[in-house]
Amino acid sequence: MRYLTEGMEPKWALQYFEEICGIPHGSGNESALAQYIIRIAEERGLETEMDRHGNVLVRLASSPGAEEAPFFLMQGHMDMVCEKEDWCDLDMEKEPVRLRREGNLLYAEGTTLGADNAVGLCCMLAVMTDDTLRHPPMEFLFTVREETGLEGIRLFDMTKLKSRRMLTMDCGDPDVLILGSAGMLSFDLKMELSEEPFAKEERCGVLQISGLHGGHTGLEIGSGYANALSILTEISAELEQKFGARLCSLTVSGGAGSIPDGGRVVIAVSADNEGEAKSCIAHMMNDFRSEFSATEGNILWSYAPAEEIPERALTAECTRELLDFLLFTPTGALKRHHLNPHQVLGSALIKCADLKDGVFTGNYTIRSNTDPYKYLLAQKFCRLCDRYGVIWKKTGDDPAWPENPVSSLTKLCLDVYEKRFGCKPACELVHGGEEASIVSYCIPDMEIVGIAPYSRGAHTPKERLYLDTVLPVWQFLTDLLAQLSER
Repeated sequence: MRYLTEGMEPKWALQYFEEICGIPHGSGNESALAQYIIRIAEERGLETEMDRHGNVLVRLASSPGAEEAPFFLMQGHMDMVCEKEDWCDLDMEKEPVRLRREGNLLYAEGTTLGADNAVGLCCMLAVMTDDTLRHPPMEFLFTVREETGLEGIRLFDMTKLKSRRMLTMDCGDPDVLILGSAGMLSFDLKMELSEEPFAKEERCGVLQISGLHGGHTGLEIGSGYANALSILTEISAELEQKFGARLCSLTVSGGAGSIPDGGRVVIAVSADNEGEAKSCIAHMMNDFRSEFSATEGNILWSYAPAEEIPERALTAECTRELLDFLLFTPTGALKRHHLNPHQVLGSALIKCADLKDGVFTGNYTIRSNTDPYKYLLAQKFCRLCDRYGVIWKKTGDDPAWPENPVSSLTKLCLDVYEKRFGCKPACELVHGGEEASIVSYCIPDMEIVGIAPYSRGAHTPKERLYLDTVLPVWQFLTDLLAQLSER
């Protein structure tokens, strides 16, 4: 196999990364990747076990002289989010992503790359197969269906783990240690609304928005990116208030794990107000472009008459009720760290929203780095739903991974990092949901830190891996394992 990263270090980790990218492994489709991992482990005679859910656990004996050191766990998830551009014809269930390299950047043409979490898996495989490393007895846990709600780690039998120290490679940066993560609540939503016939004096227009950044609903919720659902809601509410516009349909795009990056709304407005409505939309879109000029350089929009006139639209009253619910629902970054304001500690988002045939459906996600705040936000939201007749069903409840800045593993990581690079890394909390939270909840005395190479754009076709950041993470990791061998 010819590697795009030929000549770069760490050689084996980067080659494993490319090989992983050559195996389709979207959520629920991890079996081929699991067999690849098992084959590598069994070829080296390592103790290997796959549970009935598809999770893989591998054990590696210590290097000589480190037999008495405690076990150490490395963990990552095998699945990736499969998203692609509209023009891309790749079948991500069957075909590998099309890797491309531009200097220091590695990406996939038209699709997500899968650096989330191949950056972890490749380092785990490199440690498993490098006989030159000094390391303690080790466990490697490869999990399934993380991107669909931490499903694999929930189903894994934690009593199998011997380790009480853990490195998760699904969060962090080369100069950032992660010491905790957000918990998450999710709700499925349904709102049944009344419709009435489309009036002859009404005109039907379609407002479409595309080209937004999107991004991870937790990791990038505080980055200042626009939300397509919020834009469509605010414009529709303005048209409803000024011109009595009614909603016919609404949908947003972006995927289950992404901030909505586009969408469309079909609106009914009287012929007398059609021209003013168009001007209002153009004025508001100019305002949005100005507001998000620093983060959204490619906002595209159009407003045109509908090719097919719908038979029905929501009543005026139901249009207002739905728009009020969407306007009043807390969205975006809601709480930030008082000492480090760029760190989001509480957020919420409606995603996967859809209005069709008088029925609105969606999914609402609440994230918080403390469980009490998470439940407070949930109480407020459920009361809002009840007020507007929205049926809600809780579909997930993940605990937070609580911060422990004084753990012995954290102190060791700080010392190892400083000795290698001459400075201490930043210590932060991540706002994404992490499998480490489930481990921490099930094994309270597990000490956990997170670190990973620098990648951005997770869950979108804009995903990029910065190749030169893999080496410093590898250097830190090998130094850490050597120190753990002494304890």
